[in-house]
Amino acid sequence: MGKIKIYLKEVGIINEKLIPFPELEKINNYKSSSKRKESLTALSLLGEVLQEKGILSYQLSYQDQGKPFLKDLPYHFNVSHSAGIVACVVEDEEIGIDLEKITKRIIKLKKKITKIEINQQKAAEQLTKIWVLKEAFVKYLGIGLTIPLKEIKIESSKEGYYQVNYLDQKAECKLLKYQDYYLACCVAEIANVELEIVER
Repeated sequence: MGKIKIYLKEVGIINEKLIPFPELEKINNYKSSSKRKESLTALSLLGEVLQEKGILSYQLSYQDQGKPFLKDLPYHFNVSHSAGIVACVVEDEEIGIDLEKITKRIIKLKKKITKIEINQQKAAEQLTKIWVLKEAFVKYLGIGLTIPLKEIKIESSKEGYYQVNYLDQKAECKLLKYQDYYLACCVAEIANVELEIVER
């Protein structure tokens, strides 16, 4: 895996023909219109990316912890959304991504996110970096928020690259800044992998 393409799309640009009917029906029953739009945009984008790989239709199944996967296909995918943008990645190995806009609201979550001291001048930026790295790791593992984020350890290996672990589980992550967002991508080994942002 030399390059990972991370596709970004504005929420609300949806092609329902690219979404499997059971998912479309389920999402259209969401009470929150914003959650409905985000989910529909994410699955529409997933359909676009799969079409580029020659896959014209797909079905989702779910692991015990609720993580969706592509049924009968040799690919893994992950999606994330924040403040009007959806991110999607499709690869041939397990992967986790997280996207988060940098805002001061995250400062209220500091005690849930980390035990380390934070520079108050740069608190929103620092906490957003930590948040996306830990969220991408949890999504890579496919376990949802079943472990306390503050117990996940992050070690910087070189600029933009991180080792993330919890007990005996570990992954390597890369962090990118995109406009006023941070984006983290976790795989088993990322040292020689280039991340490419593809805007849709």
